[in-house]
Amino acid sequence: MENSFSSNKKYHKNKMTISRSDSKNKKEETGTLNSSKITGPRYRLEGALGINTIKSPDFFQAIAILPEWKSQISQKFDITFGPKLTLFLSETKSSEKLIVRGNAVLGIESNFNFRVKENIKVYIGLEAGVGGGIKKNVNDAVEKDVSLIIKAALGSKINDKYNIAIYSAIPDKGLVGIEFGYTFK
Repeated sequence: MENSFSSNKKYHKNKMTISRSDSKNKKEETGTLNSSKITGPRYRLEGALGINTIKSPDFFQAIAILPEWKSQISQKFDITFGPKLTLFLSETKSSEKLIVRGNAVLGIESNFNFRVKENIKVYIGLEAGVGGGIKKNVNDAVEKDVSLIIKAALGSKINDKYNIAIYSAIPDKGLVGIEFGYTFK
């Protein structure tokens, strides 16, 4: 039995031919546009230190691991993305009490990377996640705790392995902070 879905058309993997004509100048241009190629996963280990001083001094320390995939859009632009598991510890100090929180957050992160030199990229990162853990006031019992992270970062990557950035996040992980990481295969 012959396959009814067969076709005589030729398809080019990861390439698309584009044509443009200019009727005013009687000129036609043809070129090739490469579609994005997704590679990965690679794995990134990341640390962060943050602070929030709006209500009372809050200090945040975090460690995270994330598998990330890379979509190469052009020679100068790519996007990395993937799920992220973050473990963080925070301390809130006031004149009356000390509250310590320990939480695990599952989220997603995406970085928009712009190559500025051969081995240096500048990136804008976005992260969102939700999780839970425990909260302990030094005078009270342990309570359940819910965490939410919404974060934007601006940083640089060296050799597609090392990254450092400043970030702003709400409500957890600190209003402002610094993050640093290492990417390996």
